Amino acid sequence: MEAGLALARVSAARPRPWVALLFVLLACPLTGAQADGDEEEPWREDPFTRNEPAALAAAGYERFHPIEFGDRHGSRDVEEVLGDVEMVWIETEHFRIGSTLTSYKVRNEEKKRIAEELKALAEHLPRVKKNARTLEPWLRAHLYAQRAEQAYAQFQDMLGLQDQDFPTERNTVGERGYLGEGPYLGQPGKFLLLLFEKRSECGRYAKRYTDLDNDTGIRHTFERQGSLLLGLVAERKHGKDEQAFKSETELACELAFNLTHNLANGFTYYTFSMPVWITEGLAHYNGRQVFEEENNFTFVQELGQDLTVEWDWEPKVHGRVRHDFYPPAEELLSRFDWGTLKFNDQVMLWSRVDYLMSLGPEKFGQLIRRLKQRETGSIVPTPEQLLATQAAAIQEIYGFDLAGFDEAWARWVTKTYRSK
Repeated sequence: MEAGLALARVSAARPRPWVALLFVLLACPLTGAQADGDEEEPWREDPFTRNEPAALAAAGYERFHPIEFGDRHGSRDVEEVLGDVEMVWIETEHFRIGSTLTSYKVRNEEKKRIAEELKALAEHLPRVKKNARTLEPWLRAHLYAQRAEQAYAQFQDMLGLQDQDFPTERNTVGERGYLGEGPYLGQPGKFLLLLFEKRSECGRYAKRYTDLDNDTGIRHTFERQGSLLLGLVAERKHGKDEQAFKSETELACELAFNLTHNLANGFTYYTFSMPVWITEGLAHYNGRQVFEEENNFTFVQELGQDLTVEWDWEPKVHGRVRHDFYPPAEELLSRFDWGTLKFNDQVMLWSRVDYLMSLGPEKFGQLIRRLKQRETGSIVPTPEQLLATQAAAIQEIYGFDLAGFDEAWARWVTKTYRSK
């Protein structure tokens, strides 16, 4: 991805032309610093698995530090760039994860939600306390590994696909047609996740390993390896004392929102972008499933306003539908330029996805598959071709054209959403 889009919370970017994204899938050996082995560093021992191979396998993990990571760098390289930091690393079936997050005291309002996550985690890590009120660095890393894998499984289920459907080699077309250039939703490399406690850590990593100059978050493509990276930051851009760092709930919502973008873009190999309503609308939908009072945006024009506090979206949509004041589907669904999106556009595209998801996630998965369908990775549809495919797919899957989409959605909003 290239730099170029401002975010309310996380930096994103558009893909380069497809030629630049034809990844060279090479084995990335561990660097010399990693291969030499670790020094005596007691904090590297996970208290929940005690780094025992059987416990790692039971948790669904492949390894801890050292691990390969992005193009030509691994976990030890990242630590050297960040400086004096105790970093936790976990490699799961579909993700490589690094975290500098420190201990966190669970807030009363999120106690129930996190307790449910800890209960699920304890099924694979028996030493986890289900009622823990302090999340230590290793426990936070385990929670994010669980959240990431759950998001991956949910996305794959929506598509109606399984791991074995994706190719293990490049230039392979299976029984289900072309599904990318590798086993990770079509990407050659695993999805990458970095969790930074401080903005300065994100900034140092971004400058060293990406083309971004940003300390508030990252969405980036490592072209050689074929991996999509998401970097999140706990430290706020503005805030002091107890408000200097985001809550665990805020970070979990950011993960759901931004990971949706990476999974959707990576599906069948990231060489082109879909209309923005697909990825951004689904990202809003997934983020609000975690907690609807936390908003994230890839880009909105009204950057001078604190739009994150405007969370009660149902009455806004209901009121605009009642007054017949909203962008029609033919216009809203045709946008590829993030810069055209205002706050009310964001709310409306969320609502469109909210409606379609109410008709069944599998249908929305079919829509994404149709938009990403092609014969090889070198075929990149034009925006006009994508919009024609989109209109035909909506008609075939949902039984209405774009004008009918407006009518069906408006009726549903009137019946479903609160007016106040």
